[in-house]
Amino acid sequence: METLYLQVRLFLASVASGIGLLFLYDFLRIYRGVFRHSRFKIFLEDYLFWVGSGFAIFLMLYQFNNGAIRSFSAFGIALGMWGYHAGPSTPWVRIMSRILRWIIRQIKKILAILQKPFCFLWRKCKKVITYLKKAEKRATIEFNKKVCKMKNTK
Repeated sequence: METLYLQVRLFLASVASGIGLLFLYDFLRIYRGVFRHSRFKIFLEDYLFWVGSGFAIFLMLYQFNNGAIRSFSAFGIALGMWGYHAGPSTPWVRIMSRILRWIIRQIKKILAILQKPFCFLWRKCKKVITYLKKAEKRATIEFNKKVCKMKNTK
């Protein structure tokens, strides 16, 4: 009876691990839905995620079954992933991606409003700098004319 209890516990932990892994993977999907990614970056993210997932699964198996791999634990992980993906995963990713895109748009609008005074000041400073450069150039030309006149008169 004790062995059956431990196996049921391992199966339930496997199902929970499958759900947890896919829930964490949804954060990657949300991140990709909000920000553009190159194929290499997607490959790297997936690779690192699944290597980390392998370690997490190994730790779960080690904790609940001394590291022994059982077919029903692999089935439990797959069942948990399938159940989560068939259930709340897709709506969760869609809703969270939309919310984050909306938040980012609002932040961009606020930053655009806050940026306007600085852009105004920058344009005015550029005009002053351009005027000063032209004035310096005129002054240099005038100075050179006077110095050259003085040298020519001697």
